[in-house]
Amino acid sequence: MDVKQFAESYVLANSGNFPNDKIFLLKEKLSSLPEDRQNSIQAVGLKNPIVTLMLSLFLGTLSIDRFYLGDIGLGILKIVSVLCFGVGLIWVFLDIYFCYKKTKEINFNKIMLVV
Repeated sequence: MDVKQFAESYVLANSGNFPNDKIFLLKEKLSSLPEDRQNSIQAVGLKNPIVTLMLSLFLGTLSIDRFYLGDIGLGILKIVSVLCFGVGLIWVFLDIYFCYKKTKEINFNKIMLVV
């Protein structure tokens, strides 16, 4: 497959997994990628932002969303703040947005490490 064609199809198929403001940079980097490295890009495991959103909505008070993203320390702190202080519930609602956004950033950073 042509490198530019690969970049187009990869971005088209996975654009929802990356921040919108970084799609152009991603496409540019993938367009300059040697053909022999295309398989390594496709092998990168991306986290699904919709899964993170669902975890935040339904299990956010248990910090499952933070644990899914690998933020163990923040997850524990979030649980403690929810259990001990009522203000932790504000954090739960804010994390719906922040965890969704962070998932896309994590995916972008994973791809940039390979490129």
